[in-house]
Amino acid sequence: EGILEPAFSATFSVASDQAGKLGFGKNKMILSTFEQYQIVQFNHSPLILTLLASANANTGMF
Repeated sequence: EGILEPAFSATFSVASDQAGKLGFGKNKMILSTFEQYQIVQFNHSPLILTLLASANANTGMF
């Protein structure tokens, strides 16, 4: 799927930078939920760690 493409990681970097501009400080991770899966991405520059999980995985979301 498109999740595994390099552009997906690049999009995370841009989204992470933009989220940091909201005034809450620099974020360390982003959690995205979709109908069939969840994506947790951690920013440990220069490394971006991407974890994929099923939609019902326990990631701390409702």
